[in-house]
Formats: sequence, C-alpha cells, structure tokens
Amino acid sequence: MSLLVTTTVNNVKVFNVTPGKGIPAFLSKQERKNMQEAPTNKQRVDVLQDLTFPTLTTKARFSNDCQYFAACGCYPPMLRLYDLGNTGLKVQRNTDSEIVDFHFLSDDYQLMALVEADRNLEFHNKGGKLYKMRIPRPPRCSAFDCHTPQLIVGGVGGQIYRVDLQEGRFRTSWDTPSLSQKLISSDAFGVNALVYSPETCLTFAADGHSLSTYDARTRGGIVSSIVLENEGTAVAVDKTGLQIAAGTSESDIILYDIRSSHPLHQFTHHSDLPIKEIHFHTSYSTHTLISADGRSIRMFRPDENTNKSKLFCVIEPDVTINSFTVFPESGLLMVPCEDMVINTFYVPELGPSPVFAAFLDDLAADMSTSALTSSYEGLYFVTKDDLERVGLDLVADSSICTPYMHGFYISKALYDKAKLANAPPNIATSQQTTERAPEKTPIGTRKRVIQNKDTGKFTQSTTQGGAEDHVRDLFGAG
Repeated sequence: MSLLVTTTVNNVKVFNVTPGKGIPAFLSKQERKNMQEAPTNKQRVDVLQDLTFPTLTTKARFSNDCQYFAACGCYPPMLRLYDLGNTGLKVQRNTDSEIVDFHFLSDDYQLMALVEADRNLEFHNKGGKLYKMRIPRPPRCSAFDCHTPQLIVGGVGGQIYRVDLQEGRFRTSWDTPSLSQKLISSDAFGVNALVYSPETCLTFAADGHSLSTYDARTRGGIVSSIVLENEGTAVAVDKTGLQIAAGTSESDIILYDIRSSHPLHQFTHHSDLPIKEIHFHTSYSTHTLISADGRSIRMFRPDENTNKSKLFCVIEPDVTINSFTVFPESGLLMVPCEDMVINTFYVPELGPSPVFAAFLDDLAADMSTSALTSSYEGLYFVTKDDLERVGLDLVADSSICTPYMHGFYISKALYDKAKLANAPPNIATSQQTTERAPEKTPIGTRKRVIQNKDTGKFTQSTTQGGAEDHVRDLFGAG
C-alpha cells in the first residue's frame, strides 16, 4: 500500500487516502473483476471498505461515540452506515427522496433522523424506518437539540420548524428577523444553515441577510441578529459555545464572539464560491478553523506572533466538494463530493490517525523518510513570450512543451540551459564561472562550449521535428 502526497502548503503534508476509483454497478461481473484486479486498485489504501455510492455523496457524519460513520448519497437516494470497529459496511437504508441532512439522535446508530428533499422527515431505529412525518416547506438544513430534545429544520420561507421528539408533535415555529413579506414568501429566501450549541443551549441560523441566535427557553425564540453583507450559507460553533463562524456566498468566513456584534476575524477563499461547510477542530491542544467551498478545503490557525489567524493548509480535490467531516481529535477528513467514492485525506499535523486507521501514521512516517517528489518538481511553467526570449518558441507545439492554461510546462534543465546559451556574453561568462568555480575542473578537461553560430539553425523553414531534435542535441535534453 502507498500514500499519495497531494499538497505541501506551508510544509504541511496532505496524504490522499481515497480508496481508488469507484466501480460502476452496471458493469458485468467480469468487467468489475478486471477493474478490481487493476494495478491501480491493488495498491490503494482502504480506510473503510465499500466506501462508494452509485453516483455521488452529499453529507457525512460520525456518531457521538465515534464507533460508526454514516454518509448519504444518490442515485438512488440512500444512507450507508459503516462500523468503524470492523472497518466495513454495516447497513444500507434506501429512501424515496434525496436526503438533505441527517442526525444521530443517540450515541450510536440505534436512533437516526433523516431530512428529505420531498418535505418528509424519517425516523429510523436499528431495525429500519420507524416513523415518517411532513413539514410545510422544502428543507435546506437541520440541527438536533439534544437537551429538549427537538429536531430543528430550516428551509424555504421565513420560519424555522421545531419537532418535539418526546411528544411527537410540532412546537411553535421560530420566525426569522422581520423582512418584507414579498421577500419571505419567495422560494429564493430561506434558512441556509443551522447549528446547535450544547454548551450554551443556543441555536444559530444563517439566512439570506443575517446571522440569528435562538434560545428555546425564551418566549419568542430569537435572542439577537447580526446583519451580514452577503447571503449566509454556512455556520458553525466551537466547543466553548462562545465563538461562531458564518460563511457567506462570496467565499468569506466571518468569526464572531457571541458577546459582541463586531467580527473578530474575517477569512476568505478568494474563489467567489459559497462556503458549504465550516468546522471548529481541536487536536494537539491546537484550535483550527476548517472551511470548504466547492473547490477547496482551507484550514486557518491563530498566528503566534499576531492576534490574527493565518492559512495553515489547503486541500484541493479533483472533484466538486459537497461537504466534509473530521474524525474528532484526529487528522482524518472524509469529503463527500461529486464522485462515486468519498474522498479521504489525512493531515498528520492536524491530528493523529484514528484508532480504526492507525496504520496511517506508519505509512505517513515511511513517506516522510523517503524522497518525496512532486509531479511538477522538474518543470517550469512558462508563457509563449518566455520561450521566445530563450529561443525555444519553435518547439512550443512539440512534445518538449506541455500546454497548460495560458502557457506551457517545460523541463527545468532544458530551460536553464537555453536561457544560459541566449544570455549576453558577460552574464553567461559570469554564470558559468560561478557554477564551475567549486569544481576546479582542469582547463584541458572542460566541456566544449557551443558557439553562437549554431543558433542559425533556428529558422522559420526548419521543420517541427528538426527543431525538436536540434534542441535535444543542443542542450542535451532527453
């Protein structure tokens, strides 16, 4: 087995432990067997077995006792539950509609609540579906109040619905801050994110214009409201219950203290994509704010020299991110995305590996001691003007240059030699002297310096193949 180092931003290594490619269910038995026996699948690392869905995954959570992992996806819509002790699939529950969100109502998997897109709420026990009920408007998010207990559901419209799980009935709904009735009645407006803080017994909601705080112990429910510059799309609260983070539609994350309406810090992804998920993570006695948009997952940590926070690590999968979850006090991230396989990443500096995947620490240590090379380590990214400047413009369309975006990737050794050959005589002589001074090579054994007259071969009439061969002969590029 082997690990793939995806990025090393700020010298923080990120290991991609995604369990290979997903195998489509419509393939024949022989085709599926051939894919399973492929070399790329044999050398993969499986944190959990059968961590695949027919099409994509949307949400994932770990149980409160950290013994189970559940994820929902489609199509067909389903919920899959994994036993971490056995590192395999335990049960699969199919539903009639796409699952928007779900919650563990008990410490293990014996009680679960599923929020579905067709306005149904399904309650499951260890034997299967137990009860189903409907809510008035399509849902977008939910939160579980473990003290009351109640399931809080937000969605289209200006109301937040509360389901009493003890009495099996609706409680009085919470209203969002006052807006024009025309805006509230439209399908565009609604509550986009909900989170409950067990420490403060407060519920935080992010909608189209504000970050609101609700308390079930008060008569009206709403306690305070902070106006956001952009639409709120995600919200999270730390373990102390005193700090909350709100993500916006413009890729910003704003950090607040619940005792003040002024933001403490503001972070940005610089992508103009809405923030989909935020998480406060604590491990190694260090606090990390993790956020994700559709393109990347970014981690921020407080700077020891200043009162601000700085970027700690970046993860950029090859597919669109839907959400993510982190195993408590570890460095393992499970990323539901627009792919058949749940992407899995391990960041050793974020935390240790969990008990069910303890082998990740050993594999990461082996990778750290071996020589780590990036796919782009021996390449330069250059533009067309850069190639013309060093006399390599004729090979721009050859196999020597790899087109990418507005430029090309080219071998560092080849580009450096071409740059040295086309430099002015005084600069070229000084560079050669500097490079060869430590070697003290005898004059009689020095390599022959190619004269400038050879550059006359670079003419417009030269064929593409001839130009490529000439460059290889001239600069010794294989």
